[in-house]
Amino acid sequence: SEPPARADLIPSTAGKLYSDVHKGLLEKGYMLAPSAYEIGFISNSVEAIKLNETSYQNQIAEAIAVGIHQYAKRVLSSKNWGYNL
Repeated sequence: SEPPARADLIPSTAGKLYSDVHKGLLEKGYMLAPSAYEIGFISNSVEAIKLNETSYQNQIAEAIAVGIHQYAKRVLSSKNWGYNL
């Protein structure tokens, strides 16, 4: 199945599932963001350095913009509102 395209389509169990996976990975020494919806992880020394680089900030901004555009394109086209993105 496809991932949810809107926040209201995220299953109510997703937070608990992510929390369980997060806890298990931390216990095994894997470091990841405490939320499935974060960008950048400043407590990771490598990531903290990259977050100070303009080129990396631009990569993140572009990825966000592409995601928003793809979402808007899908939603607007499915609603037949006459927008063409």
